[in-house]
Amino acid sequence: SKAFTKKHREWMRSLGIPTIVVDLDCLEAIESKVQDINVELFAEYQRRPEAQLIATIPGIGYYGALLIWAEIADVHRFQDAEHLCSYAGLTPTVSQSASSVHYGGVSKEGPKHLRWILVESVHVHKRYNASSALSQFHARIERKRGKQKATTAAARKLLHIIY
Repeated sequence: SKAFTKKHREWMRSLGIPTIVVDLDCLEAIESKVQDINVELFAEYQRRPEAQLIATIPGIGYYGALLIWAEIADVHRFQDAEHLCSYAGLTPTVSQSASSVHYGGVSKEGPKHLRWILVESVHVHKRYNASSALSQFHARIERKRGKQKATTAAARKLLHIIY
């Protein structure tokens, strides 16, 4: 908790060890800068109706919405949701030879930060909206294929919803 942290810092300062005092000053300066950046990010979020629309999806906060919006840019540049999923690297790789077709894992092409925030958003969504269609989809795939594949499949479905 913050109260414990403040007390702990005061106690460490009271020791009077110069290196600890300098390190605490540095830490407090960094924390202050992080707070300033968060204020700027929230102000940017307030200026972006597209990000605000994305944030209406449970599990996606303002930071995630801004990241998704920044990575996708203009959603109209994609013909459909499948093209967007392909751009994000959430579609399976395909190997074809004559009449045989083999589907592999996801391609992981495209922006890794977009895939990361979608996966994180799925985790948050599942936790707080266990009865939603997306959470039920995740649970169904998890029973069949495992947790990791279910999370990736749910991230792809979430991207469809965003589109």
